Amino acid sequence: DLKLSDGTIIEAGKDLKAFTEVIYNAQTGQFELKFKDDFLKQIERSQAFGADAKILVKRIAAGEVTNEYTLYVNGNPILSNKVVTKTPEPEKTKTPATPSETPTQPQVPVTKQAILPQTGEKGTFFAVLGGVVLFFAGLVGVRKRKES
Repeated sequence: DLKLSDGTIIEAGKDLKAFTEVIYNAQTGQFELKFKDDFLKQIERSQAFGADAKILVKRIAAGEVTNEYTLYVNGNPILSNKVVTKTPEPEKTKTPATPSETPTQPQVPVTKQAILPQTGEKGTFFAVLGGVVLFFAGLVGVRKRKES
């Protein structure tokens, strides 16, 4: 937790966005995020204070972007590693070529025929065979019962 000189306590992990400001330099394409001076003046030097900062930006064009930062701790610069990312040009939509004149082929007449549903021609033999086997098995079972 962080205690300010006015007695305010800021819990660890709380979003400190309200105490920062972001400045964008359109000529250099650089952002600067810093804590507001009045906030920093309220932090007693006897306290440990650290924060993670993020800036969310949206890429609006293709090209190469170099991401790096300089972190200042008590006025001393600390340079980050450099990360270069590339956004490719979007693929251009291909317009379909107009069909070229091709000689027309003679039309073949198509006749439709009604197809009747199959009503048991296939598989009927096995159904009958299964019925006969069950019938005889039943007879054998009845005859054995009578004999016992």
